[in-house]
Amino acid sequence: MSPCLRLLRPTAKVSSRCGATRRFLSVPAAELRFGQPLHETHPHLLKAGEVTPGITALEYFERRSKLAKELPPNSIAVLAANDLKYASGAVFYKFHQDPDFRYLTGFLEQDALAIIEKTDEHEHAFHLYVRPKDARREAWEGPRSGVEAAEDVFNADITGSIDDLPKILPEIVKRSKTVYTDLPQNRISKNFASRYLAAAEPARTGGIAKVFRDNEASIRPLRPLLNELRVIKSEAEIVNMRRAGQHSGRAITDAMRQSFSYEKDLDSFLDYWFKQDLCDGPAYVPVVAGGINANTIHYVSNDMALKPDELVLVDAGASYGRVRHGTLRARGSPGLSRSRLLEKGMVVTVEPGIYVPDDEKWPKWARGIGMRIEDSVMVDEESPYVLTTEAVKEIVDIEALRGSETKL
Repeated sequence: MSPCLRLLRPTAKVSSRCGATRRFLSVPAAELRFGQPLHETHPHLLKAGEVTPGITALEYFERRSKLAKELPPNSIAVLAANDLKYASGAVFYKFHQDPDFRYLTGFLEQDALAIIEKTDEHEHAFHLYVRPKDARREAWEGPRSGVEAAEDVFNADITGSIDDLPKILPEIVKRSKTVYTDLPQNRISKNFASRYLAAAEPARTGGIAKVFRDNEASIRPLRPLLNELRVIKSEAEIVNMRRAGQHSGRAITDAMRQSFSYEKDLDSFLDYWFKQDLCDGPAYVPVVAGGINANTIHYVSNDMALKPDELVLVDAGASYGRVRHGTLRARGSPGLSRSRLLEKGMVVTVEPGIYVPDDEKWPKWARGIGMRIEDSVMVDEESPYVLTTEAVKEIVDIEALRGSETKL
């Protein structure tokens, strides 16, 4: 007989309830199959109580509660997960979750809908509609968490199949005075649920836009509310960002010890580094720009040969905990005023740079130089906390590294 494990998740159904109780679900260990890593299946990645690396179920609940406090009574916030993107035919890209959806739910699978429903001044309900379990599809595509896990693992108060949205969503919208959402998005997908959320399914339902129109819902943007929530990082978020920054800084420092013949070789070296130590891989498409290529701020071709003794600009970083953050990327939320004063817990980039065109009006020795020195910095009470300190920047340190180079 297979041993049984108990899924431990703090359950707190509505914001008016004090504290958090625990619910237990006994499951045969051999049957534990979810669409993302959990402590029960990946104890080397997550601690007990965490939904994603470093972030507990309780923190996700608190995030939803903070959003609910900003909503008026009888209103809803509606968010959609990303859908799978295809390169060509059946060839798909690696899936990345919508960052706002991940921030509120911790659910990392495609084709899902989350709703935060503010029923009165003190209570809210968390809806999560996901792909149901499907043995045939899972044999090809990998496991799905399913509807039961939406409640038992991700602590949703109300759950259901994403396929039932045309029946479920109109009733929820009908009883809501205001809808906060950034849907429909201008996206075209092979997936019915995604087409429905994008208002691209007129033949069958008319999509989510028609639901809003039919119920004369007052639509307001959700992103400004989420920007305010996300701009101040929690202690757990800072720990994750520090880990990504530390690993990324070490990767770039190690790269400085080497010599590379091609931009792509350096790109591959960093890619290998970013997939070690339980990191997820590159946080974004890296810039590896030799010589004059560094004058293109977001140069990502990374396909030129490197000339002897020319400078190479690298903008790259690792992702940890599925958060798209790296050594040189920790920018504030879009839409926030640039005149806003910095507060403790905010993270910004400090990135002085110089870019000199290959032009005769500039000294010959300086032509074509492109350089920036970036750090991710957390605002603290007394002094800044540099998250990327492992990436060496002082001339003496860089020269010391170059003195022990190896040719790749």
